Amino acid sequence: VKIYAGQIQIVCRVRAVLEKQHSAPVQSKLYRSVCKRQKSPALNLAIDIGNTHTKMGLFVANEAVEVIMGEDALAGTLQRYSISRAIISKTGKNDVIELLLKEKNIETLVLSPELKLPLKMLYKTPETLGADRVAGSVAANFLYPGKNILKIDFGTCITYDFVNAAGEYCGGAISPGMM
Repeated sequence: VKIYAGQIQIVCRVRAVLEKQHSAPVQSKLYRSVCKRQKSPALNLAIDIGNTHTKMGLFVANEAVEVIMGEDALAGTLQRYSISRAIISKTGKNDVIELLLKEKNIETLVLSPELKLPLKMLYKTPETLGADRVAGSVAANFLYPGKNILKIDFGTCITYDFVNAAGEYCGGAISPGMM
C-alpha cells in the first residue's frame, strides 16, 4: 500500500486551525477537482490516532485531498466516500476505528515494526518506537528524499527524529509537550 500515514500528520498540523472553524468536514475543492479528472479515483485513508486527537486524511495516490479531525467523523467519512485502503498509525488505543474499517471490508494496515517500510531502521529497539514517530519520519523522507532530516513534532509530547540522506532512521528523542 503506497500511502504514508506520516503525511497526514504534516497536513493536519498545518490545517488544524482551519478545521476548527467547521463543525463538519465538507468535500474539499481538491477532491472534487480530482474526481473531475478521474472517473472513480481510488481513495486511501490515513488515520493518525494520537494520545490526544485522531486525525484522518483522504489521499488519491500521494496527494492529500481532504483532512478530517476527530474519530467521530469516521462513520460519516465512510458513508460519503468509497475508500479502497487504509493505514493506521496509533499511539493511543482505539479498536472502534479498526472495527468500523473491518465492517466496511476496507483493506487496512496498522503501522508496526513488522511492516516493510521505505526506511532502513538503525534504531536498536524498533518495537519501542511510537508509530507516530515512524510515520512522520517516513513522510519526511518521502517529501525530502536524499536529504538529512531532523523532524520535530509538537504534539502531546515533542519528538525529535533524525533520518540521514541514505534514508536510514538513526534515532531521536522525546520530551514533554507544550500542554
